[in-house]
Amino acid sequence: MSESKDIWDYNQPDFYHFSDDSVWLAKTVSQLLKNEDTYDFKALDLCAGCGVVGMEIILALTKSLHFDFVELQSVFGKYFDLNVKLLGQLGVNLKFINQDFRKLYKNEKFYDAYDLVVSNPPYFEVGKHRLSTNKEKNICRFFKEGSYAEFIQSVLWVTKKGGRVFFLSRGFEAQPVAFLASQLNIQIKLEILEKKSDTFLVLMLVGDKN
Repeated sequence: MSESKDIWDYNQPDFYHFSDDSVWLAKTVSQLLKNEDTYDFKALDLCAGCGVVGMEIILALTKSLHFDFVELQSVFGKYFDLNVKLLGQLGVNLKFINQDFRKLYKNEKFYDAYDLVVSNPPYFEVGKHRLSTNKEKNICRFFKEGSYAEFIQSVLWVTKKGGRVFFLSRGFEAQPVAFLASQLNIQIKLEILEKKSDTFLVLMLVGDKN
């Protein structure tokens, strides 16, 4: 697989194909990282699916980063493994973790673990949009297993102080995120990097505990 030459060649399940939002996120992050020393970076792709966001970052940087990929649905694991093989040596430090993101919070193994977190999480709350007849697809698109607040809570738990989080959000509002951080006594700074229609690409800088 060559760098974004044919982005749609990733292996993925029939029930859910990633969108160009994932590519947009990966390109933005890789542009910001391209002149940085990422040798000791530990990165996380949260709600990773088949691994597109993290893998595109690695391809763009042409560096083998230590990247964990946390995904709730185990069905994505086999597609992730196929995609890793296509990366060759760039894929040697990638790890698929079949885990509910809610279980990261309060798990000491994941506390303060990552310099960089990227995520294209579900966009919708259940009840606000029509559900598909496919259960797996609904989990990709809706916060059926956990809420947006629990997602942010887990992100704050796993990100190192001084670390960065890049995530996509439909109809982003800063106040609820800032409130959750204050409840955990963590200082954050939020910046909207880009916006396409009603989808926001958000940077969250995670500071020290208050």
